[in-house]
Amino acid sequence: MEKTDYKGFFIEALKIFTFCVALMVAFALKGSSTKELLLLLNMAVMSSSATFSTKDEPLTIYLKAAVSIAFFSLLGGVIGFYFGILAKLLIVIFAAIAHLVPKRTFDFKILINSCFVFLIFSSVPFDLKDAISFSSDAALFIMAFCLFHLFFTKLSNQNETLLDNKEHEILKKNAGVAVGALSLCWIIVFFLKVRYNYNYLYWIPLTTLLVLQGSASKIIKTSLKRIFLSTIAAISSIYLFSYILPNIFALNIFVLFIILFCMFFFRYSENKRTLFIEIYVLGLTFLLGKQQGPVVFERILFTSIGAFVAIIATLVFDRFIYKNNLSTPS
Repeated sequence: MEKTDYKGFFIEALKIFTFCVALMVAFALKGSSTKELLLLLNMAVMSSSATFSTKDEPLTIYLKAAVSIAFFSLLGGVIGFYFGILAKLLIVIFAAIAHLVPKRTFDFKILINSCFVFLIFSSVPFDLKDAISFSSDAALFIMAFCLFHLFFTKLSNQNETLLDNKEHEILKKNAGVAVGALSLCWIIVFFLKVRYNYNYLYWIPLTTLLVLQGSASKIIKTSLKRIFLSTIAAISSIYLFSYILPNIFALNIFVLFIILFCMFFFRYSENKRTLFIEIYVLGLTFLLGKQQGPVVFERILFTSIGAFVAIIATLVFDRFIYKNNLSTPS
């Protein structure tokens, strides 16, 4: 059994924490709005998630991640604002592309995280005027992200690791599962939107995509575990951000940074990582101004629905199409 590199995880988490804090301080001094700061924070977190590694990696992965995450964040916001139905179709297509196109190990992580941000911002969209305004900040973010890793990360001179034939085959098979699962998600979302006045229906396909990154043999366990941890995180988040902490943005975002550090430091533990991811997501939602009690109910409900959709899609494809031969590269 490989020994966990706790020091490596701590250093990487500390670097991400430092970068995010420095980024927020710099853009706050620049005069960026709260909405712009949270958009930039999301770009930083998702780019860091896509490139997280305790090993030396080439600078190219950081550049590709920052450019891709920033581009799909802005693209998702604009398309979601003007063409909501098209955005949902594109999410399914992008999920398939994320599984079919990658040739290198980090390509899948970068593309699937780009799919996540497209889904998120197409669901909480902004118009073209805002996107143009955000684009200059996005460009500065890309430069800052690359320069930070250029100076503070031990980079590798080796080429990026290529996926082997088995990994390619696994991703191709999982593309079908992702398309089927997301299509079912949007049908459920349409039904719920017609009948009920929910605000966070996009959490259903988002949860499905997150859960589908696990192997088929563990999908039921992973899904049920995520439902349980989401419930704990939801209750913890609403008490923390709505009742315990005072309504001071600077303090709330600092606490969010601490949660962010824990999210990356505990990356070696699936349970702890998932718990802090859920707390972070809800904390970020609260900072966007949505502090109502129903948020917790919706988070638990939609996480459960998304997880069960992932279970159904995986079992159908695994047992009847791919004959018990599904998995996903780590």
